[in-house]
Amino acid sequence: MGVRDSISPYIENNGDMINFFAEYYNNGVSVDKIVNDINNNKFKELRVFDLSRFRIFLDSCLMVFNKEKLEKEYFKKNFEYAKFEENIFRFNIQKYFQTIKQDDLIQKFCRQTGKDDFSKNPLAVFNPEAERRYDEVARLRISFAHMQYGNFSVVEDFGIIPYYCLYNKDKGKIKNYGIAFEPVIHEFISRYYSNQATYGIPYKHTFFSNLDENRKLTDSLYFYEITYKFESDDKYKPGDGTHPMIDYSRHQSSPDKIFDFIYNNPNFVVNIRPVNNYEKMKEYKLNGVDFTEKEFHWFMKLLYDFETEFSNFILNLIQLVDILIDLIVKNNIEKLDSEFKEQIKKRVLELREDEDDKVAFQTLFTVLTLYNIMLRVEDDDLENFSGIFIDESQFEYNYQDLVDWCNNYYKKNYVRENDKTDLPRKFILEKIRNALAHGNVCLILSDELKIQLIDSYNSRKVEIKISIDKFKNLIANLNWECH
Repeated sequence: MGVRDSISPYIENNGDMINFFAEYYNNGVSVDKIVNDINNNKFKELRVFDLSRFRIFLDSCLMVFNKEKLEKEYFKKNFEYAKFEENIFRFNIQKYFQTIKQDDLIQKFCRQTGKDDFSKNPLAVFNPEAERRYDEVARLRISFAHMQYGNFSVVEDFGIIPYYCLYNKDKGKIKNYGIAFEPVIHEFISRYYSNQATYGIPYKHTFFSNLDENRKLTDSLYFYEITYKFESDDKYKPGDGTHPMIDYSRHQSSPDKIFDFIYNNPNFVVNIRPVNNYEKMKEYKLNGVDFTEKEFHWFMKLLYDFETEFSNFILNLIQLVDILIDLIVKNNIEKLDSEFKEQIKKRVLELREDEDDKVAFQTLFTVLTLYNIMLRVEDDDLENFSGIFIDESQFEYNYQDLVDWCNNYYKKNYVRENDKTDLPRKFILEKIRNALAHGNVCLILSDELKIQLIDSYNSRKVEIKISIDKFKNLIANLNWECH
């Protein structure tokens, strides 16, 4: 095994991968195209190492976006991180740990910390040690939210990343550091933060219906959101397909079955609100083209349930990246046999449900770009990073929020010559970064389709908005360098 690449090429690689898949999905998801391109070896120029790093980034986005939603909004204490040690893995985890324990860096870390028992399938090992699984998860999330990780180990012949280093730093001081086990984390994130029934658990279910709360047919359209009571005794643990939020997916064949299922379980919480902007959504055109009926449905879902849509979007990319990694590694070892090709095709077919979700796959790469840029922007880095691509005039915010932020800034800093131009940029950067780090981002439709980011703190909310098109123009020629 070897170690490659610092955080800077990592960010650049993420940008390259985002651009590659954005271009590939430019006309939406096409399963037939993916299968055809695989059969014709169109992905042969991609490097497994680059795909593996991008997978880490996608996992980090999924965790950062969804962790606080799982813990604070939807499930609270109705899940068990500790049960992950009982997870049935999609790879041979015993062999994995036996192999990496032979690595020099792992052995050195084990000697330093006295930690060499991996029997409970740790996500990472830390110095000082994380006492509980919950602490382990919290440290991992902080590392992801501040992009405090790198030094990726790599299996030289294949490009696979078995582990990487991470740390938690606050105000310039290292609080802890450790080694992250990539395939274990990859599995963990899919089980807890995918917001999807096949791999983990949905936090909520949503749908549109002309039926009101009394199940009477009306001329109005309603948006239904189904969540689960915090007080219930049903605790989620990986692999538990019997949880009612997972079982829900087996009752979607008709509206009657859905309503019967949710109203017969007192632990379901049903929230209903009218769709009041239907005509405005109908007027919207994607690149000047009207939606098909199915595309319009997904567009409504994107606006009303961004959490599920963004989770599904990231999960789609993760699935495709997983497929490509397995495909390229296998192809480098031996000629692909018909059985393996059929397995790959079956996995690709799972992506078919996203084929009508065109708006998501033509807009959400912009949100991924935001994550790639902003998660690295620390408070300590703001002095070094000019944020030159930030054009204050393109963003919408409450001017008083900027005034309040500047007043607080001057309690700790001197007045400087360029403050008039620099401080609004720093304000916007900080608020966007904070919003993304806590998953507070969505799309809204007003005069344009816009990204909305909310930084919540001390019972206050600061809102930043920018149109998708304007932000794309701002970052079109961005040359990101890590300071």
